[in-house]
Amino acid sequence: GNNVLHLVSRDIDSLRILLNAIPEGQRIDALFKEDRQGNTLLHQAVSNPGSLKILLEMLPKQHGIEAILDTETINK
Repeated sequence: GNNVLHLVSRDIDSLRILLNAIPEGQRIDALFKEDRQGNTLLHQAVSNPGSLKILLEMLPKQHGIEAILDTETINK
């Protein structure tokens, strides 16, 4: 099913709070966790620029670049 990050993906303040609570080393796993339809937070954030900005800011720089360049994930 959906996890709490998927449920708040459009609420920028809640998303930021929850991502801050996740240790930096585990954020990439949270970003790519799929919901029951197979969508990741990145999928949902593409339609919400504020959420996308938060997700990319919260990731270590290299992971953010990898997420942007991962066309398989973005074009799913």
